[in-house]
Amino acid sequence: RPMEIFIWKVDELRSSAGKMMKANDIFVEGHLGGNETARTRVHNNAGSGCNIKESFQLNIDEGNPQELLHILVKDQSLLTTSEIARLVLSTAELCGIEDQTGKRRSRFTYSTEYFV
Repeated sequence: RPMEIFIWKVDELRSSAGKMMKANDIFVEGHLGGNETARTRVHNNAGSGCNIKESFQLNIDEGNPQELLHILVKDQSLLTTSEIARLVLSTAELCGIEDQTGKRRSRFTYSTEYFV
């Protein structure tokens, strides 16, 4: 089933290796199971923190509670990217977060008022 991951902000980031005099150009990347890699746009000159305010969608397999979601904060340079921070959550932990918020079993119902 689909799950939407919202990235609100990142802060207290260290400088990327090899970048002494330039601020970080950060983006967030998500990996989960057989999904394609999902990425936010690059936020130039973000420095040690940034309001991302973006989301991406991934398919989650509740039948595999050990599958891992990797959320990576990366810095983009001219030719390469480098990892600045990482968060790893299992499918069981993701479902637990949904249970706490009460959103695990909610369904979307189509209504024309939701669309422009």
